[in-house]
Amino acid sequence: MIKPLLRSLLLIGLCSTLATADWPERYGLRSADGKRAELRLAAESESRYAFDLTIAPQGTVPQRRWAGSLKVAGDRLVGSLGERLGAADRVVRRYGRDRSWKIEVSRGLAPRVVLRQGARRIELSSEAQLGARHAGNEAVIRRFYEAFSQRDAATMAAQYAPQIHFRDRVFPNLRGEQVGAMWAMLCESEDLVVTFSGVRADERYGVARWEARYSVFGNEVHNVIDASFELVDGKIVTHVDDFDFTRWVGQALPGPSKVLGPTPVLRTIRVFLKARLHTYLRKHRKKLQEAKK
Repeated sequence: MIKPLLRSLLLIGLCSTLATADWPERYGLRSADGKRAELRLAAESESRYAFDLTIAPQGTVPQRRWAGSLKVAGDRLVGSLGERLGAADRVVRRYGRDRSWKIEVSRGLAPRVVLRQGARRIELSSEAQLGARHAGNEAVIRRFYEAFSQRDAATMAAQYAPQIHFRDRVFPNLRGEQVGAMWAMLCESEDLVVTFSGVRADERYGVARWEARYSVFGNEVHNVIDASFELVDGKIVTHVDDFDFTRWVGQALPGPSKVLGPTPVLRTIRVFLKARLHTYLRKHRKKLQEAKK
């Protein structure tokens, strides 16, 4: 398994460019300490978006606003904070080429914006807007993760609707039987330990946080994932997992991530795991179908 992955990393230049997806025009955001913000996006081309980020005033801290351009990097937008705007959109500060603040936007049912400057980090998330709690849908999500903690892929798959659509940083577009096969493949990891918390759902949407501990090529990995769900008639029809890929790849593949950077590694891992999932599904399709009955 290691040699094919290393060959893929060496052949990274042959990997095709990931398809660009449309991004919403506006995000309402907030931070853990109560900061509120708004991000607006406008497509400039297939690979770039103009952005306008406003952080609302808090106490004696005045409103802050930035504008600039972001580059599409897989399922993220990345760039640097550009012009700082004041009243009437007047440029009050223009950053030079070496801009110290970096910005990253990741998508999902609960999108996230991360600002970084050295060791400083500001994280803004768009929390799922949930209504009155729905005990039945919360039970579905709990059954899913209780089964996951026991590596019971068949029970996990039983919580999905036949038309299930799943996406995360590594598998950006899985549908139907591909989703159950992906979890079955992951559940074969003997050292996998899964815990979960924060399950909440209304009559249509749900959220949860789960944590996984396992090893990749002898490297210990601790991944924290925020999950969002859409449920219809007691079954999950959409499942989105969001996590910090840069942190993950630094744990799982510290050597390649330092040499190549996270974005090329993400492309290669996607190509590698897509092929592996296809092979797994071809070999185990009959077994997986029987387990769902």
